[in-house]
Amino acid sequence: MKPYLGDQLGRDIGFDDKVNFAPEGEEPLLNCWLEIECKTPDGPETLYVMYVEGDYVRDHLFVDFCEGGHYYRYGWCPERHIWIEDDMSIVDQICTSFHEIHERFRMKYRGMDYETAHDSACVIERNIRQALLAEKITAPFMVDLAEALALEGSGKDSYKFFVEAIEEHSDLVEEANEQANDAEGEREG
Repeated sequence: MKPYLGDQLGRDIGFDDKVNFAPEGEEPLLNCWLEIECKTPDGPETLYVMYVEGDYVRDHLFVDFCEGGHYYRYGWCPERHIWIEDDMSIVDQICTSFHEIHERFRMKYRGMDYETAHDSACVIERNIRQALLAEKITAPFMVDLAEALALEGSGKDSYKFFVEAIEEHSDLVEEANEQANDAEGEREG
């Protein structure tokens, strides 16, 4: 069942204007990228990392939406969704996902205000970004990525697991480079 966002808007007490995010007969512009299972102080929680068309959100819902968000920052976002703009690079999508999940956990379960949680989330985002941008690195497989994000959504440090997942599959980088070089040579010849 696809989420319909029209019924989510009423939860944001500070929001007093009417927004027609999903007009009648149109589906919301959302696509689930990852479903992650977290262990929280309240028990198990499933989070959905959703691709969303950022331009559409800015045009129809919130003009300052940028890269990603969650319910505890944007009350109109469904509570268990992490929204990620779909037109960013895969590195940006991964890093923003860690940022948003980290921030959400701290706001929901640790009672942090947005600024404090955001500052904390910037640290993990920067670390993940640096790990992904190192030479001869590839992003972890989706199963490893989902597990790392689930750790973050459970309030645990995911960075060590994330780096180990990258290192575990480093041989695939060499294989991909060899395949790319072979393909390049065949085209030239």
